[in-house]
Amino acid sequence: MFYDMTSSTGRAAEHVEDTQCARFIAFYEHTCARLIGQVATMIGSRTDAEDIVQDAFVRCLSNWSKVRDYDNPEAWVRTVAFRLCTSRYRRTIVAARALPRLLAPTDTYPAESVEDRLDIEAALAKLDIFRRAVLILYYTEDLSIEEIARTLNIRPGTVKSRLARARSQLQTLLSDDTGGKANE
Repeated sequence: MFYDMTSSTGRAAEHVEDTQCARFIAFYEHTCARLIGQVATMIGSRTDAEDIVQDAFVRCLSNWSKVRDYDNPEAWVRTVAFRLCTSRYRRTIVAARALPRLLAPTDTYPAESVEDRLDIEAALAKLDIFRRAVLILYYTEDLSIEEIARTLNIRPGTVKSRLARARSQLQTLLSDDTGGKANE
């Protein structure tokens, strides 16, 4: 940002911005470690807790002009972090419930062999949980793009891009593992 340093308004605006930045940094330093501890206790993973708390503070920073004036900004960021935990948990549960059905043998799409099935399981395990979730919901639950978007609380465009990337990644993984079998 560029301010006309010869004008008093430019210096005043810069001072206000610096003060707000300093307030946010002080707030972050005062509350971050405690919030990570609370979230880690809630979800059982310090690494995941750090990611969630980071996301919560990013949202806090983008709303800082309002949050800074709340009676208890820490309660606001804690609520955001706990809601992010809940969202992550729901996505994980959806994926965990659907994965066995995806991997279960069916009459419609029988695996050619146990080896093929193991290749598919291994390839699916290499996908990140978000791509795996859309694959599972689309192919095993037969949900529409809109239904998946509502289930995972994401936009339909995000579902489409994750589905396309998951298909592409799965095809690459399977063709690498099977020596080109996926392309036959």
